[in-house]
Amino acid sequence: MQNIHASYQSPVPQKPHPGVPLAALQQGGFSNSSSNWNRNKSISEANLLSSEYTRSYQNMSSHPRDPRRNSVAEFGHHDVVDHHSHMMRPVSKAESHLSLATSRRGPSVIRGDYLSADEDVPTAFMYPHLQVCGLGILPQSSSMCRKKQHLLLNDISFEVRGGELLAIMATSEDEGTGILDVIAGKTRPLVGDVVLNGQHDVRQHSLRNRVAYVQCDSHLCKDMTVLQTMRFHYDLKKPTPKLEHLKIDAMDRINVLIEDLGLEQVRDTKVSNMTISERRRLNVACHLLLDTDIVVLDQPTRGMDIFDTFFLVEYLRQWASGGAANALGRIVILTLHPPTYEIFTMISRILLISAGRTMYSGRRRDMLQYFAMVDYPCPSFKNPSDYYLDLVTLDDLSAEAMLESSQRIEQLAEVFRQKREPLSDPGLPTSLPLQIRKTNCIAQSFALFTKAMIYTQPKTFLNWLSLIILSVSLSLIMGALFWDIPTSDPQLNLNDRLGYHYSIMCIVIWPILLILTLMEVRRNRKTVERDISDDLYGRFTYIITKTIVNIFPSLFVWLIYLVPSYSMTGLYMQSTGNYKGFYIYLAI
Repeated sequence: MQNIHASYQSPVPQKPHPGVPLAALQQGGFSNSSSNWNRNKSISEANLLSSEYTRSYQNMSSHPRDPRRNSVAEFGHHDVVDHHSHMMRPVSKAESHLSLATSRRGPSVIRGDYLSADEDVPTAFMYPHLQVCGLGILPQSSSMCRKKQHLLLNDISFEVRGGELLAIMATSEDEGTGILDVIAGKTRPLVGDVVLNGQHDVRQHSLRNRVAYVQCDSHLCKDMTVLQTMRFHYDLKKPTPKLEHLKIDAMDRINVLIEDLGLEQVRDTKVSNMTISERRRLNVACHLLLDTDIVVLDQPTRGMDIFDTFFLVEYLRQWASGGAANALGRIVILTLHPPTYEIFTMISRILLISAGRTMYSGRRRDMLQYFAMVDYPCPSFKNPSDYYLDLVTLDDLSAEAMLESSQRIEQLAEVFRQKREPLSDPGLPTSLPLQIRKTNCIAQSFALFTKAMIYTQPKTFLNWLSLIILSVSLSLIMGALFWDIPTSDPQLNLNDRLGYHYSIMCIVIWPILLILTLMEVRRNRKTVERDISDDLYGRFTYIITKTIVNIFPSLFVWLIYLVPSYSMTGLYMQSTGNYKGFYIYLAI
């Protein structure tokens, strides 16, 4: 058993093996990825460090994949992957977001002092340095009745430095999301302190302006392409100005991220025609465009197959380490499903949570030693991340199993509380990371106007054209039904006139024209809510801009709807030579 644990903690073999490991091929080529948070047993239960998987992989010449994702699939299929070494890892043409800057002649940008790092851990930087101390969070649904509800998270503490990748594995989806919401400044914790670069009690607004938050629900505009989506985000939120002296063009930043994240083949494809994996990578690219020192991601690999998961986590690990030049160290925090062992070794730190309490928090390389010390060693041929998350999951299949698992969870939480080491000294307070530069209301309105008039065409034009055709058709039908209402005796035809006005204003408008308009609004509602949540623009700005954009097409639709039917009924002849009645009718 000791040899098994030692093998898990040892670095990868000295000779790098080509491509993605066997476990990745098994899960990516012969099983469907589930997008739910349900805890399932991992398929990766083979001895991943033996040479058997190398021989098996060499016999496989291809794997099923979407032909539009060549850049992602080829990353794992043709290149040599060894994430413990910068010399053997695959290097793309662009290398990283900073590749354009670092490839040009000029001084390198070195960030702070280096910390000592082990061979299997990426180089850690002194700054940025994030510490979360004694965090306590209430469920979002219980904010109005705090005294009667239990805490969603209780006494959660951890730290992470620049150059490190922290993975949060929780038995409940809300637990991981709650931590990210606090770090990103979306919610205020009930208790606890967020320390950033030695500064205690960092304000919620300050975190919100310095952290890029990739939320799980990536409701991007379906009528825009990849390039248009990233350009729209760039027009509303500018990157931090730390590399402003390098004069990097906006399109250079966008093109580099599109290429690095494997979106080159679909750069001119509508979001509605993209796969789930491509949409999630596009959502990540839009937030990495901000070039912040801290990036948090809520389940970025949900719905992805094993190849795309391997690719994205490896890219985020390189992003945190600053690329091949190690120019900048960043903090990357993400919530994950239990990954395979190969993906598990890419992670620098682990935060394991169950029932709102910490089961383990620390370096990934120390996780197996810790659980072996508390008499829960990882069995042979088991994936550590999958095994230990199963270990701390409440088993509700029977009363006996629930009692046993709850006692085990309580025991592990108490043991870790007693044995955990205190967080490191944050040192003297230093300056906070640079803020994201937000645009003003005028620039936001211009970006929304450009989106409506250019980016979402021809969809917007076709929507208005369909309303115009439908309005003309309905107007002609109503005019035919109330054709040439006699004007000899207004009293006798009073009911006909009332019936016409009632039909034209109530019966036809509400169930047809207005419902079609509401369907279009509902279609874009989640996209707008997502943009507002990301602080791309405000609600008031969106409403005003939307009203200005739609006012003239709406007036034209109403004229097309009213004029033909009103003319066919002959109501305008009620007073010869006097058209005030028609104008009053339009106004009403």
